[in-house]
Amino acid sequence: MKLKPLAASVAVVAAGLASMASAGDFIEDSSLKIKFRNVYFNEMGRSDANTKDRREWVQAIIADFKSGYFADVIGFDLSAGGAMGLANDMDGEKNNCKNSNLPLDGGDKTKCDLNDIGGIHQAYAKFKFGLDNVEFSGNYGKKKRKFKTYSDSGSRALPAATFGGEGVLSIHDVDLYAAQITGFSPRNQSYFKDDLTNGTEKINNLRIYGLKGKLAGVKFQVEQGASKDYLQQRYAQLGYDIDLNDGMTLGLDVRYGKQEDDGDLYGSQHESKFVNLNAALEMGATTLYAGYNKVTDGDWDTVYFDEDHGKWSSSVSLHEDFADEDEKTWLVGVSYDFAAMGVEGLEINTYYARGEIDQSGVDESRWERGTILTYKFGGDLKGLDLAWENYTNRGHGGDSNTDDNRFYVNYSLSVF
Repeated sequence: MKLKPLAASVAVVAAGLASMASAGDFIEDSSLKIKFRNVYFNEMGRSDANTKDRREWVQAIIADFKSGYFADVIGFDLSAGGAMGLANDMDGEKNNCKNSNLPLDGGDKTKCDLNDIGGIHQAYAKFKFGLDNVEFSGNYGKKKRKFKTYSDSGSRALPAATFGGEGVLSIHDVDLYAAQITGFSPRNQSYFKDDLTNGTEKINNLRIYGLKGKLAGVKFQVEQGASKDYLQQRYAQLGYDIDLNDGMTLGLDVRYGKQEDDGDLYGSQHESKFVNLNAALEMGATTLYAGYNKVTDGDWDTVYFDEDHGKWSSSVSLHEDFADEDEKTWLVGVSYDFAAMGVEGLEINTYYARGEIDQSGVDESRWERGTILTYKFGGDLKGLDLAWENYTNRGHGGDSNTDDNRFYVNYSLSVF
Protein backbone atom coordinates (compact mmCIF):
# COMPACT_ATOMS: atom_id res chain seq x y z
CA MET A 1 0.00 0.00 0.00
CA LYS A 2 1.44 3.37 -0.99
CA LEU A 3 1.71 6.10 1.60
CA LYS A 4 0.55 9.10 -0.47
CA PRO A 5 -3.12 8.02 -0.73
CA LEU A 6 -3.03 7.09 2.93
CA ALA A 7 -1.56 10.46 3.92
CA ALA A 8 -4.36 12.16 1.97
CA SER A 9 -6.92 10.02 3.80
CA VAL A 10 -5.38 10.90 7.15
CA ALA A 11 -5.55 14.59 6.24
CA VAL A 12 -9.23 14.27 5.31
CA VAL A 13 -9.99 12.47 8.58
CA ALA A 14 -8.05 15.12 10.53
CA ALA A 15 -9.92 17.94 8.81
CA GLY A 16 -13.25 16.26 9.42
CA LEU A 17 -12.52 15.72 13.07
CA ALA A 18 -11.27 19.28 13.45
CA SER A 19 -14.56 20.58 11.99
CA MET A 20 -16.38 18.72 14.77
CA ALA A 21 -14.61 20.79 17.44
CA SER A 22 -17.63 23.05 17.87
CA ALA A 23 -20.18 20.21 17.93
CA GLY A 24 -20.85 20.47 21.67
CA ASP A 25 -19.82 19.10 25.03
CA PHE A 26 -18.84 15.75 23.55
CA ILE A 27 -15.95 17.41 21.71
CA GLU A 28 -14.73 19.85 24.37
CA ASP A 29 -12.39 17.30 25.92
CA SER A 30 -11.39 15.78 22.59
CA SER A 31 -7.90 15.95 21.11
CA LEU A 32 -6.25 15.27 17.76
CA LYS A 33 -2.52 14.79 17.40
CA ILE A 34 -0.46 14.11 14.29
CA LYS A 35 2.68 12.12 14.97
CA PHE A 36 5.65 11.86 12.63
CA ARG A 37 7.96 8.95 13.41
CA ASN A 38 11.31 7.93 11.96
CA VAL A 39 12.87 4.58 12.87
CA TYR A 40 16.35 3.40 11.89
CA PHE A 41 17.64 -0.08 12.76
CA ASN A 42 21.27 -1.11 12.29
CA GLU A 43 21.66 -4.67 13.56
CA MET A 44 24.88 -6.51 12.80
CA GLY A 45 25.19 -10.25 13.19
CA ARG A 46 28.48 -11.61 14.54
CA SER A 47 28.25 -15.28 13.53
CA ASP A 48 27.62 -17.34 10.38
CA ALA A 49 24.38 -18.69 11.87
CA ASN A 50 22.96 -15.21 12.45
CA THR A 51 19.51 -14.44 11.02
CA LYS A 52 19.11 -10.88 12.28
CA ASP A 53 21.54 -8.86 10.18
CA ARG A 54 19.59 -5.81 8.97
CA ARG A 55 19.77 -2.12 8.18
CA GLU A 56 16.47 -0.35 7.66
CA TRP A 57 15.09 3.22 7.73
CA VAL A 58 11.32 3.74 7.89
CA GLN A 59 9.13 6.83 8.18
CA ALA A 60 5.58 6.84 9.54
CA ILE A 61 2.73 9.31 10.06
CA ILE A 62 -0.10 8.67 12.51
CA ALA A 63 -3.26 10.67 13.28
CA ASP A 64 -4.50 10.00 16.81
CA PHE A 65 -7.96 11.21 17.85
CA LYS A 66 -9.27 10.88 21.41
CA SER A 67 -12.81 12.01 22.13
CA GLY A 68 -14.33 13.33 25.30
CA TYR A 69 -17.19 11.46 26.97
CA PHE A 70 -20.77 12.09 25.90
CA ALA A 71 -22.85 12.62 29.06
CA ASP A 72 -19.62 11.79 30.89
CA VAL A 73 -20.24 8.11 30.00
CA ILE A 74 -19.26 7.13 26.45
CA GLY A 75 -16.73 8.15 23.82
CA PHE A 76 -14.48 6.75 21.11
CA ASP A 77 -10.84 6.84 20.01
CA LEU A 78 -9.48 6.47 16.50
CA SER A 79 -5.90 6.17 15.25
CA ALA A 80 -4.79 5.73 11.63
CA GLY A 81 -1.60 6.11 9.66
CA GLY A 82 1.01 4.47 7.50
CA ALA A 83 4.70 3.80 7.04
CA MET A 84 7.07 3.73 4.08
CA GLY A 85 10.62 2.51 3.65
CA LEU A 86 13.31 5.11 3.01
CA ALA A 87 16.28 2.74 2.90
CA ASN A 88 16.76 -1.02 3.10
CA ASP A 89 20.07 -2.87 3.08
CA MET A 90 19.27 -6.43 4.13
CA ASP A 91 20.48 -9.79 2.85
CA GLY A 92 17.41 -11.96 2.44
CA GLU A 93 19.42 -15.17 2.32
CA LYS A 94 20.61 -14.54 5.89
CA ASN A 95 17.87 -12.33 7.22
CA ASN A 96 14.58 -13.29 8.85
CA CYS A 97 12.74 -10.48 7.05
CA LYS A 98 9.59 -10.74 9.15
CA ASN A 99 11.50 -8.79 11.83
CA SER A 100 11.29 -5.75 9.57
CA ASN A 101 9.06 -2.72 10.21
CA LEU A 102 7.33 -3.50 6.90
CA PRO A 103 5.78 -6.62 5.30
CA LEU A 104 7.49 -8.70 2.65
CA ASP A 105 6.41 -8.31 -0.94
CA GLY A 106 4.92 -11.48 -2.37
CA GLY A 107 7.89 -12.05 -4.66
CA ASP A 108 11.39 -13.38 -4.02
CA LYS A 109 11.81 -13.48 -0.23
CA THR A 110 15.59 -13.78 -0.50
CA LYS A 111 15.70 -10.15 -1.71
CA CYS A 112 13.78 -8.77 1.28
CA ASP A 113 11.56 -6.65 -0.99
CA LEU A 114 9.22 -4.75 1.34
CA ASN A 115 5.87 -2.98 0.91
CA ASP A 116 4.64 0.29 2.36
CA ILE A 117 1.75 -0.16 4.79
CA GLY A 118 -1.12 1.82 6.26
CA GLY A 119 -4.44 1.43 7.96
CA ILE A 120 -6.44 1.89 11.15
CA HIS A 121 -4.42 1.01 14.24
CA GLN A 122 -7.01 1.79 16.89
CA ALA A 123 -10.78 2.15 16.68
CA TYR A 124 -12.72 1.52 19.86
CA ALA A 125 -15.64 2.72 21.92
CA LYS A 126 -14.89 3.59 25.54
CA PHE A 127 -17.14 4.08 28.52
CA LYS A 128 -17.01 4.87 32.22
CA PHE A 129 -19.42 5.09 35.12
CA GLY A 130 -18.58 5.99 38.68
CA LEU A 131 -19.86 6.68 42.15
CA ASP A 132 -17.88 8.00 45.14
CA ASN A 133 -15.12 5.41 45.49
CA VAL A 134 -16.24 2.98 42.81
CA GLU A 135 -15.71 3.35 39.07
CA PHE A 136 -16.25 1.01 36.14
CA SER A 137 -14.53 1.66 32.82
CA GLY A 138 -13.98 -0.31 29.67
CA ASN A 139 -13.62 -0.38 25.91
CA TYR A 140 -14.49 -2.49 22.88
CA GLY A 141 -12.84 -2.58 19.49
CA LYS A 142 -9.30 -2.49 18.15
CA LYS A 143 -6.80 -1.14 20.67
CA LYS A 144 -3.13 -1.27 21.65
CA ARG A 145 -3.29 -3.17 24.95
CA LYS A 146 -0.87 -3.76 27.80
CA PHE A 147 -1.08 -6.37 30.54
CA LYS A 148 1.48 -8.24 32.63
CA THR A 149 1.24 -11.42 30.57
CA TYR A 150 0.42 -9.81 27.20
CA SER A 151 1.31 -6.57 25.46
CA ASP A 152 0.96 -5.22 21.91
CA SER A 153 4.37 -4.20 20.60
CA GLY A 154 5.21 -0.55 19.97
CA SER A 155 8.88 -0.95 19.05
CA ARG A 156 8.38 -0.60 15.28
CA ALA A 157 7.25 2.34 13.15
CA LEU A 158 3.60 1.34 13.62
CA PRO A 159 2.06 -0.47 16.62
CA ALA A 160 0.53 -3.90 16.88
CA ALA A 161 -3.05 -4.02 18.20
CA THR A 162 -5.74 -6.48 19.28
CA PHE A 163 -9.50 -6.64 18.75
CA GLY A 164 -11.73 -7.38 21.71
CA GLY A 165 -13.09 -5.88 24.91
CA GLU A 166 -11.90 -5.16 28.42
CA GLY A 167 -13.27 -3.75 31.65
CA VAL A 168 -11.88 -2.44 34.93
CA LEU A 169 -13.72 -2.18 38.25
CA SER A 170 -11.89 0.23 40.59
CA ILE A 171 -12.74 0.21 44.29
CA HIS A 172 -10.58 2.55 46.38
CA ASP A 173 -6.98 1.46 45.66
CA VAL A 174 -7.84 -1.90 44.09
CA ASP A 175 -8.53 -2.65 40.40
CA LEU A 176 -10.23 -5.82 39.18
CA TYR A 177 -9.85 -6.22 35.40
CA ALA A 178 -10.74 -8.65 32.62
CA ALA A 179 -10.30 -8.80 28.85
CA GLN A 180 -11.24 -11.03 25.95
CA ILE A 181 -9.24 -10.77 22.72
CA THR A 182 -10.45 -12.39 19.49
CA GLY A 183 -8.39 -10.71 16.75
CA PHE A 184 -4.90 -9.36 16.14
CA SER A 185 -2.94 -7.22 13.69
CA PRO A 186 0.90 -7.36 13.74
CA ARG A 187 3.12 -4.28 13.86
CA ASN A 188 4.21 -4.77 10.23
CA GLN A 189 0.88 -5.40 8.46
CA SER A 190 -1.96 -3.26 7.08
CA TYR A 191 -5.04 -5.41 7.69
CA PHE A 192 -7.55 -4.42 10.38
CA LYS A 193 -7.52 -7.77 12.19
CA ASP A 194 -7.06 -11.48 11.69
CA ASP A 195 -7.81 -14.62 13.72
CA LEU A 196 -5.55 -15.80 16.52
CA THR A 197 -3.88 -19.05 15.44
CA ASN A 198 -1.20 -21.53 16.41
CA GLY A 199 0.21 -21.08 12.91
CA THR A 200 -2.39 -23.21 11.15
CA GLU A 201 -5.46 -23.67 13.39
CA LYS A 202 -7.69 -20.99 14.90
CA ILE A 203 -7.48 -20.09 18.59
CA ASN A 204 -10.94 -18.89 19.61
CA ASN A 205 -9.85 -16.27 22.13
CA LEU A 206 -7.33 -15.02 24.63
CA ARG A 207 -8.82 -14.24 28.05
CA ILE A 208 -7.02 -12.30 30.77
CA TYR A 209 -8.13 -11.69 34.37
CA GLY A 210 -6.29 -9.73 37.02
CA LEU A 211 -6.28 -7.89 40.32
CA LYS A 212 -3.90 -5.11 41.33
CA GLY A 213 -3.66 -2.50 44.04
CA LYS A 214 -1.91 -1.36 47.19
CA LEU A 215 -2.67 -2.41 50.75
CA ALA A 216 -0.73 -1.39 53.86
CA GLY A 217 2.04 -0.03 51.65
CA VAL A 218 2.43 -3.30 49.73
CA LYS A 219 1.85 -3.11 45.98
CA PHE A 220 0.46 -6.30 44.48
CA GLN A 221 -0.75 -7.70 41.18
CA VAL A 222 -1.95 -11.13 40.14
CA GLU A 223 -2.98 -12.10 36.62
CA GLN A 224 -4.10 -15.17 34.74
CA GLY A 225 -4.26 -15.51 30.97
CA ALA A 226 -5.22 -18.33 28.63
CA SER A 227 -5.30 -18.60 24.86
CA LYS A 228 -7.98 -21.24 24.45
CA ASP A 229 -6.65 -24.77 23.88
CA TYR A 230 -3.12 -23.39 23.45
CA LEU A 231 -1.30 -21.82 26.43
CA GLN A 232 -2.20 -20.63 29.92
CA GLN A 233 -0.12 -18.78 32.47
CA ARG A 234 -0.33 -17.21 35.91
CA TYR A 235 1.64 -14.25 37.25
CA ALA A 236 2.06 -12.66 40.69
CA GLN A 237 4.06 -9.67 41.90
CA LEU A 238 4.60 -8.04 45.30
CA GLY A 239 6.48 -4.80 45.89
CA TYR A 240 7.38 -2.58 48.83
CA ASP A 241 9.22 0.74 49.09
CA ILE A 242 11.40 1.58 52.10
CA ASP A 243 12.18 5.25 52.81
CA LEU A 244 15.80 5.66 53.88
CA ASN A 245 17.73 8.66 55.14
CA ASP A 246 18.66 11.67 52.95
CA GLY A 247 15.70 11.22 50.60
CA MET A 248 16.74 7.77 49.39
CA THR A 249 14.19 5.03 48.65
CA LEU A 250 14.81 1.30 48.38
CA GLY A 251 12.25 -0.54 46.25
CA LEU A 252 11.95 -4.32 46.54
CA ASP A 253 9.81 -6.66 44.49
CA VAL A 254 9.40 -10.36 43.83
CA ARG A 255 7.71 -11.86 40.75
CA TYR A 256 6.54 -15.39 40.04
CA GLY A 257 5.11 -16.99 36.94
CA LYS A 258 3.91 -20.41 35.88
CA GLN A 259 2.65 -21.62 32.51
CA GLU A 260 1.52 -24.82 30.86
CA ASP A 261 -0.13 -25.97 27.66
CA ASP A 262 -3.91 -25.48 27.60
CA GLY A 263 -4.86 -28.11 25.04
CA ASP A 264 -4.13 -29.86 21.77
CA LEU A 265 -3.41 -26.67 19.77
CA TYR A 266 -0.07 -26.21 21.54
CA GLY A 267 1.17 -29.43 19.98
CA SER A 268 3.07 -30.86 22.94
CA GLN A 269 3.16 -30.96 26.72
CA HIS A 270 4.65 -27.82 28.18
CA GLU A 271 5.40 -26.42 31.62
CA SER A 272 7.68 -23.66 32.88
CA LYS A 273 8.14 -21.53 35.99
CA PHE A 274 10.23 -18.52 36.93
CA VAL A 275 11.14 -16.57 40.07
CA ASN A 276 12.42 -13.00 39.76
CA LEU A 277 13.87 -10.90 42.62
CA ASN A 278 14.60 -7.18 42.21
CA ALA A 279 15.90 -4.20 44.17
CA ALA A 280 16.20 -0.53 43.14
CA LEU A 281 17.86 2.25 45.16
CA GLU A 282 16.68 5.75 44.22
CA MET A 283 19.06 8.53 45.20
CA GLY A 284 17.66 11.71 43.71
CA ALA A 285 18.44 11.69 40.00
CA THR A 286 20.30 8.36 40.17
CA THR A 287 18.77 4.90 40.45
CA LEU A 288 20.86 1.77 40.99
CA TYR A 289 19.10 -1.53 40.38
CA ALA A 290 19.78 -5.26 40.42
CA GLY A 291 17.82 -8.40 39.64
CA TYR A 292 18.02 -12.18 39.72
CA ASN A 293 15.90 -14.61 37.71
CA LYS A 294 15.68 -18.40 37.51
CA VAL A 295 13.65 -20.45 35.01
CA THR A 296 12.80 -24.10 35.74
CA ASP A 297 10.87 -27.06 34.25
CA GLY A 298 11.13 -25.82 30.64
CA ASP A 299 11.84 -22.82 28.42
CA TRP A 300 9.54 -19.87 29.19
CA ASP A 301 7.25 -19.22 26.21
CA THR A 302 6.58 -15.49 25.75
CA VAL A 303 3.79 -15.77 23.13
CA TYR A 304 0.08 -16.66 23.43
CA PHE A 305 -0.42 -17.25 19.69
CA ASP A 306 1.40 -17.21 16.36
CA GLU A 307 2.73 -13.73 15.41
CA ASP A 308 2.34 -12.52 19.01
CA HIS A 309 5.46 -10.40 19.50
CA GLY A 310 5.96 -11.69 23.04
CA LYS A 311 5.61 -10.36 26.58
CA TRP A 312 7.44 -11.49 29.72
CA SER A 313 7.21 -9.42 32.89
CA SER A 314 10.60 -10.42 34.28
CA SER A 315 13.30 -7.79 34.78
CA VAL A 316 15.58 -9.95 32.58
CA SER A 317 13.26 -9.67 29.58
CA LEU A 318 15.66 -7.31 27.83
CA HIS A 319 16.62 -7.01 24.17
CA GLU A 320 16.92 -10.80 24.41
CA ASP A 321 14.86 -12.91 26.81
CA PHE A 322 16.99 -14.87 29.28
CA ALA A 323 14.24 -17.47 29.43
CA ASP A 324 15.74 -20.92 28.78
CA GLU A 325 15.20 -23.91 31.05
CA ASP A 326 17.46 -23.89 34.13
CA GLU A 327 18.84 -20.48 33.17
CA LYS A 328 20.00 -18.30 36.08
CA THR A 329 20.40 -14.62 35.22
CA TRP A 330 21.90 -11.69 37.12
CA LEU A 331 21.16 -8.09 36.15
CA VAL A 332 22.76 -4.81 37.32
CA GLY A 333 22.10 -1.33 36.01
CA VAL A 334 21.98 2.41 36.63
CA SER A 335 19.75 5.18 35.33
CA TYR A 336 20.22 8.95 35.59
CA ASP A 337 17.95 11.96 35.00
CA PHE A 338 20.02 14.90 33.74
CA ALA A 339 17.40 17.38 34.94
CA ALA A 340 19.46 17.45 38.15
CA MET A 341 22.26 18.99 36.06
CA GLY A 342 19.93 21.48 34.40
CA VAL A 343 19.25 19.46 31.22
CA GLU A 344 15.50 18.84 31.34
CA GLY A 345 14.25 15.87 29.33
CA LEU A 346 17.56 13.98 29.04
CA GLU A 347 17.72 10.51 30.64
CA ILE A 348 20.05 7.52 30.34
CA ASN A 349 19.72 3.89 31.41
CA THR A 350 22.52 1.34 31.10
CA TYR A 351 22.69 -2.27 32.27
CA TYR A 352 24.56 -5.57 32.10
CA ALA A 353 22.96 -9.04 32.32
CA ARG A 354 24.53 -12.49 32.37
CA GLY A 355 22.69 -15.79 32.07
CA GLU A 356 24.08 -19.24 32.83
CA ILE A 357 22.63 -22.67 32.15
CA ASP A 358 23.90 -25.62 34.16
CA GLN A 359 22.19 -28.84 33.08
CA SER A 360 23.40 -32.40 32.74
CA GLY A 361 25.61 -32.27 29.67
CA VAL A 362 24.93 -28.55 29.08
CA ASP A 363 27.08 -25.68 30.35
CA GLU A 364 26.30 -22.44 28.53
CA SER A 365 26.43 -18.75 29.27
CA ARG A 366 25.49 -15.54 27.50
CA TRP A 367 25.49 -11.84 28.29
CA GLU A 368 23.88 -8.60 27.18
CA ARG A 369 24.96 -5.00 27.57
CA GLY A 370 22.45 -2.24 26.84
CA THR A 371 22.21 1.55 26.90
CA ILE A 372 19.08 3.62 26.26
CA LEU A 373 19.41 7.40 25.88
CA THR A 374 16.29 9.55 25.51
CA TYR A 375 15.77 13.29 25.13
CA LYS A 376 12.45 15.16 25.13
CA PHE A 377 12.69 18.73 23.90
CA GLY A 378 10.90 21.63 25.57
CA GLY A 379 10.09 25.19 24.64
CA ASP A 380 9.48 25.86 20.94
CA LEU A 381 10.49 22.26 20.14
CA LYS A 382 8.07 20.66 22.58
CA GLY A 383 6.66 17.50 21.02
CA LEU A 384 10.01 16.41 19.57
CA ASP A 385 11.76 13.49 21.24
CA LEU A 386 14.77 11.37 20.33
CA ALA A 387 15.89 7.93 21.49
CA TRP A 388 19.01 5.87 20.89
CA GLU A 389 19.11 2.21 21.94
CA ASN A 390 22.37 0.25 21.83
CA TYR A 391 22.55 -3.48 22.58
CA THR A 392 25.38 -6.01 22.48
CA ASN A 393 24.67 -9.75 22.87
CA ARG A 394 27.17 -12.57 22.99
CA GLY A 395 26.99 -16.32 23.55
CA HIS A 396 24.28 -18.98 23.57
CA GLY A 397 24.13 -19.52 19.81
CA GLY A 398 24.32 -17.52 16.60
CA ASP A 399 21.09 -15.54 16.96
CA SER A 400 22.34 -14.02 20.21
CA ASN A 401 25.61 -12.71 18.74
CA THR A 402 24.58 -9.23 17.57
CA ASP A 403 25.46 -5.57 17.85
CA ASP A 404 22.30 -3.50 17.58
CA ASN A 405 21.66 0.24 17.28
CA ARG A 406 18.15 1.66 17.03
CA PHE A 407 17.28 5.33 16.54
CA TYR A 408 13.83 6.85 16.98
CA VAL A 409 12.82 10.41 16.07
CA ASN A 410 9.25 11.36 17.00
CA TYR A 411 7.42 14.64 16.59
CA SER A 412 3.85 15.13 17.83
CA LEU A 413 1.79 18.08 16.63
CA SER A 414 -1.39 18.96 18.51
CA VAL A 415 -4.18 19.99 16.12
CA PHE A 416 -6.69 20.64 18.93
